[in-house]
Amino acid sequence: MFCIRTYAQTGLNIDPYFSENNSGREGVSLIILDGKLLGVSNLSVFKSVTANSNNAWADKLKTAVLADGRKAASRQVKLKNGKTYYAFYSLDPPGNGQKKRRYIMMVDKRLTGGTDVLAIYLEGKISEKDIQQLININK
Repeated sequence: MFCIRTYAQTGLNIDPYFSENNSGREGVSLIILDGKLLGVSNLSVFKSVTANSNNAWADKLKTAVLADGRKAASRQVKLKNGKTYYAFYSLDPPGNGQKKRRYIMMVDKRLTGGTDVLAIYLEGKISEKDIQQLININK
């Protein structure tokens, strides 16, 4: 695992799930990239956490994502059998004078026969449309 210390999601419910402390947790994979490693202009932070075969932890991660989504400036949510299968949230900047936008995406593959929950946190001076194109939403 390659990690860079970034604290971009501070103040959000998802914050503890993107901690390097989780990198050794069974069934959890964590990727954290920032700066030039991303190779995408205007995107400054990319964080991904996947929980597979650790359903209790995956449920808590999903609950945290959905709680942050309630504060989103805009959202896209897709349900499968009445449960959230997919969520994309655009959050306002953190309010400390930054102009960076924050985005959270979550997919619960367990609802379609898979075994994992994926959550992605992105931050940067990048539009919602550009983020959606970057991660191929609606394609």
